[in-house]
Amino acid sequence: FASLINEWHWKYKYQQVYKAQRGMWLTPVELFSPYYSNILANFVSESMSTTMNNLNRHTIGDFEIVELGGGRGTNANSLLDHLRECHPDIYERLHRYTIFDTSPTLHELQREVLINQSIHAEKVQLLNIDMMDVAEGK
Repeated sequence: FASLINEWHWKYKYQQVYKAQRGMWLTPVELFSPYYSNILANFVSESMSTTMNNLNRHTIGDFEIVELGGGRGTNANSLLDHLRECHPDIYERLHRYTIFDTSPTLHELQREVLINQSIHAEKVQLLNIDMMDVAEGK
């Protein structure tokens, strides 16, 4: 952000990034990759570290991260990369990163990014499911 001159410059750069992306839907995860996901990973690490420090470390088991609507898998991949590189103790305790998504197309893209091409495949679970079923606990 320090390199941006003013609002016009921001809008110009934003348009360039938007045009360079595949597809026409961008989220902060896509625009600010990997930094946005790194912030989330740091939050997960801090939260889990606090929990483990407040309770007996040995009574805290593994934990799971759940993402609803995982898009292209960018957030999951970046978050897992950051946990593995910067918070390996927390990464080791992560049992599973589960993505619930309704889109068959995005589900296949997530599979390609997170299962077929990722070192995190053993930690990832992808579920192609209607979000109403998730909301109703089905």
